[in-house]
Amino acid sequence: MKKLLSLFFVLSIMLATQVQASGFGGQALELIPVASDLAEQYQLTDVQKMKMRLVLSSSLPEAMSIGIEMLNNRHKLLNTTAGSDDLDIASVEEIAAMQGNLLTELIIWKEVLKHDLRAILDDEQKQFIDDIVEQISQALASSAVTKAL
Repeated sequence: MKKLLSLFFVLSIMLATQVQASGFGGQALELIPVASDLAEQYQLTDVQKMKMRLVLSSSLPEAMSIGIEMLNNRHKLLNTTAGSDDLDIASVEEIAAMQGNLLTELIIWKEVLKHDLRAILDDEQKQFIDDIVEQISQALASSAVTKAL
């Protein structure tokens, strides 16, 4: 069960990383029990779980690296604008462009990961990945709305 939960922790991180820099990432972690229930519902085999763990463990460092760069850029932006009455728009634009490039990389990473994970599953189980992504996306969206209010 512990290995299964770690698999779903990483699946949750898969989307949470995309919004980590904006402060909405933690809510995806609350979906680990939902992911575990979905795994039972879709009757994933031990071999499938092992293959998914291998795919996730090999691809996660890339996402973590991107996430760290995004957080570093966020700090750079805060340091650039903090306590100053002058706006260095060129620096802000540079940081925004870097964030945009990193977000593009992260979106591509996520889609490749989804593709690789779906390739492990049989046709009836492929909905498992879509359901996890949908659950995480809904949680993040509702969190973003709540936080915005």
